[in-house]
Amino acid sequence: MTDFKINNYILQQEAKEIAAQAMREEQEYGTDAHEMLHQLCDGHEWVIYTYKAIILCAECDTGEGEDYLDDIGYEQFDSFANHATQLAYATLLGEAHKQLAELAD
Repeated sequence: MTDFKINNYILQQEAKEIAAQAMREEQEYGTDAHEMLHQLCDGHEWVIYTYKAIILCAECDTGEGEDYLDDIGYEQFDSFANHATQLAYATLLGEAHKQLAELAD
């Protein structure tokens, strides 16, 4: 068993860090911040490690992530693990987009 803990507050704080990193990349290297959000979330440990993705889905509000997957037409999943990782990605990405918008203001 692992000591991995997550809740909505921890998710929000991590998304804020991701957004800040994306903004730094944009300012320093001219990389599009929104594209960086996708890359950073796609490679994030909460997304690529199935156990952490499952815990994120169980402990955090994933409603916006579910809506995102519906909006892009992602309705077919190969397995429970695939569903969890896709939902964790969508949830983290959505929160990161919110945090980026707040930092940009």
